[in-house]
Amino acid sequence: MLNLRTAPNTGGGPAHKNDLEEETWAKEAGAPSTVPTQILVAHREQFAIDALAQELAAQATAVLGVTNPADLQTCLARGPQISAAIVDFRLFSASGLDQLRKLLARLGDVPVILFASGLEARVIALALQAGVRGIIPATMPLKAISSVLYLVQLGQVFTGGPPLKNAPGDGQSSRSLTDEEYGVLRRVALGDTNKQIAGEFGVTEVRVKMLMRAICRKIEARNRAHACVIAREQGLL
Repeated sequence: MLNLRTAPNTGGGPAHKNDLEEETWAKEAGAPSTVPTQILVAHREQFAIDALAQELAAQATAVLGVTNPADLQTCLARGPQISAAIVDFRLFSASGLDQLRKLLARLGDVPVILFASGLEARVIALALQAGVRGIIPATMPLKAISSVLYLVQLGQVFTGGPPLKNAPGDGQSSRSLTDEEYGVLRRVALGDTNKQIAGEFGVTEVRVKMLMRAICRKIEARNRAHACVIAREQGLL
């Protein structure tokens, strides 16, 4: 369901920060004097969209909300004039990072911020590498989100916490898989056995096992099934 919620400019005096956590977030993010006039919020829960729209009332910001992938695509096809997009990663399917990269490419210079609730640090790091400009942790107060919007509008990146260690996409990782390893990984994802893969590539089963061990080591997977999950998250499959 598409909905456009325009928050009225309520004016009034300055907001009082009675919550120490909110004050901490505001100090870290910076005190914004303005936020984008219209933002896209893609979240599975309508109440989250409504709550954010209400919180941005003081800045007279319009929130264009969508709650499912189909409405997100419909919204983007209309070419809305938005200054930022806040996206719930859970909207995407198993190939979430691949879909996220496509969204980033489609939005171009429009900064994308992710709701990071439930995301592993590895996935967050990969999202930042892909071009995401901000991360909203589950612990962030709503009052602080306008500060994050302000920061990304200035061209900064907000990670939502301490610096993240390099993800498996760096250095000795999935991006350094050889063509042979990548070929084996694709066949494993299709459900082929070691014997079938060996026959396909004209190598021994021992060679296939060695390649699979190398793949798991590089992408930090526990086994071949876990390797397929990680590869899909990284958009490799």
